[in-house]
Amino acid sequence: MSLKLRELLCLPSLKNAKVVAGRSGLERFVSSISVLEHTDTEAFEAELFNNNEFYGDEIVISGLISIKDNEEAQCNMIRKLRRAGEIGLILYYVGIYLPKVSQKMIELADELGFTLIVMPENERALRYSEVIYEVVEAIVKQEMNETQFSGKLLEQISMLPENQRSVDTMLKILADRTKTSVALADNSGQLVNAVSWPRSSTLDLGENIQTIKNEEIMQEQQIWKTKRPILQNGNQTMSLYLMKEQTALTENLASQIHEVVQVFMNLWGENYQEASPRELMKAIMNNESVKMRRLGKLFDIDVSAIQNMWLIAVKDLQKK
Repeated sequence: MSLKLRELLCLPSLKNAKVVAGRSGLERFVSSISVLEHTDTEAFEAELFNNNEFYGDEIVISGLISIKDNEEAQCNMIRKLRRAGEIGLILYYVGIYLPKVSQKMIELADELGFTLIVMPENERALRYSEVIYEVVEAIVKQEMNETQFSGKLLEQISMLPENQRSVDTMLKILADRTKTSVALADNSGQLVNAVSWPRSSTLDLGENIQTIKNEEIMQEQQIWKTKRPILQNGNQTMSLYLMKEQTALTENLASQIHEVVQVFMNLWGENYQEASPRELMKAIMNNESVKMRRLGKLFDIDVSAIQNMWLIAVKDLQKK
């Protein structure tokens, strides 16, 4: 968790790469790495970006081959990657497929704090697998050695842009780091938010939280579960539920997850459990799917039917 992007540039596969933009992003933590290549640009972007997923602090590898001659599409891709939580792009095959890194793309990346890393140019022998292997290995080794991660995780979350620093994002980062399904429920036992690990898991979190009665870690078949209180202003406002499959959920891991959620809720989660139109609007704008559906049902609003939003600026506050 404590690996920063600048540290990964010391790996053998990346030591000859150049940072051409977004140097401010070198201090960001890196949680994972993925490959981005596509041919049907419009269809791909609709599928990838028009959802509520957050790819927290991930770095992407690409040759931008399908849009190598489209400078505007390249800039749009960077905007969308940054909005989805990606922190940087490692560009391959510059001078072979992509003619060059345009000045417009460099300026945009600097503006967004999105790190652009260019692998050695005019080099056909480069392989994605080399960087992927070394980056994943470095991250896994660090996570295995770093048993106390709560402080670094909170630091990572605090560095997120304000519009991405939501409860939903925090839970996704926690689930990815700990390989644990996490859920929040209000004092009546109603699910407020939940993130599964892995995302494709068929584990019914809403049903499972009904079986968790106390803070003791319990085991049912190959699922370890526990429940922890979330306090705000000295009062319990929600409960945190943890579920881990196949691998045992330790008390140390559960305590640190609880600490991260507790601190986050007191710093940035004011009124999160409140059932109000204001919280419904926040849930919609933050793409918090579980919360928006719950509040929508409460206020008899079909959230899925909402397609447009008006933003009205009032210059004279007396007429607000």
